[in-house]
Amino acid sequence: MIRKTTLSILLCGLCATSQGNAFTLLFGHKYRLPNNHIDFYVDLPNVATDGTSFNVGFARAALEWQSQTRITIDVINQYIDPCTQTTPQQGLLGGLDGLSSVDITPDICGVDFFGPLAALALPTGFRWPTEADPYPIGDINEGDIFYNSAKEWDIYGGPARHEAVDFQRVSVHEIGHVLGLGHSVFTSTVMYESVNDTTTAMPDDLCGIAISYGVPEDCSLLLDDSVTLSGKSTDALFTGGASTDHGLSFEAEFLSTNSIDVITTVVVEDAHIGEEGRLHVVVMLEDGSLFAKDVEGGFNLLSEATMPLPTAELKTLDVANEHLIFQDLVAADLGITDIELLVFVAYSIEADPSELYYSSTPIRVSITE
Repeated sequence: MIRKTTLSILLCGLCATSQGNAFTLLFGHKYRLPNNHIDFYVDLPNVATDGTSFNVGFARAALEWQSQTRITIDVINQYIDPCTQTTPQQGLLGGLDGLSSVDITPDICGVDFFGPLAALALPTGFRWPTEADPYPIGDINEGDIFYNSAKEWDIYGGPARHEAVDFQRVSVHEIGHVLGLGHSVFTSTVMYESVNDTTTAMPDDLCGIAISYGVPEDCSLLLDDSVTLSGKSTDALFTGGASTDHGLSFEAEFLSTNSIDVITTVVVEDAHIGEEGRLHVVVMLEDGSLFAKDVEGGFNLLSEATMPLPTAELKTLDVANEHLIFQDLVAADLGITDIELLVFVAYSIEADPSELYYSSTPIRVSITE
């Protein structure tokens, strides 16, 4: 039996003091393709050093998302200028013709690429946030993608190379934006903000798509059984998991020498979007002891004297709210070789602090020697 003091050493010694993102949605909102479908118009003359056409590379990137989601993507071998505006709008970056086009170009419709940017996706057509409707849910009706012609492009697998940027893996990333995803904090995922060694969509990225498109059951990281403290029903959703490879894969059983990240995303009820709220994290030990995370990243033994539940993060609630519970957790470094943690996640709103919305299914982290 692991004593309370042992868990205190583990939690307080390796707490995550900074916040991080799991999957994020485009601009923090639920923007998505109408009818779960998009056509991309692509006709690029470029050919990789191995003879692969860039048109084929883009089609493979599109298939990466289509094969793992309910979205269908047709790649049409036809060039259409992505800067075309059938209804010109002053100040709009990119085109607006209702067609999603791809081009390798020295600029973005006359505007220079920002700094070292290799590519830029411009999803358009949705309703922008306003004071009256700060968190709109809308359609992405167009998604042009621009690739910087000043870069050296190629197509290849394996680690990223300094001498050339992999067109296909960058296309996977940019298509992810067009589908409605933002950036991930995990440096090893394809939706990270800069090019890395990953060429495919990761479980966390796919969860973002599943939740944004209303099929949360497709998310492999979904924590079942969302409930409330009062017993009323809720459509809030909770995802989470533990990873030793910065989000490439998630599991529950680890060696004490593994470096573990534990993340969660809380998708709040629509009525709570924009409300001042709190995220809560509680860890249960094998003997039933409970430890709650505070805003400074520490964990404290939970008792009646510590109620209401301590706050792990105070924030204005977005559609999807990401929280890094642990970062680089290595139990062996603290002399701990055998422990099981059950991590529960909840949220509350300032307008009704006595009500908790949570998943009764925990994130399980089992550590052995």
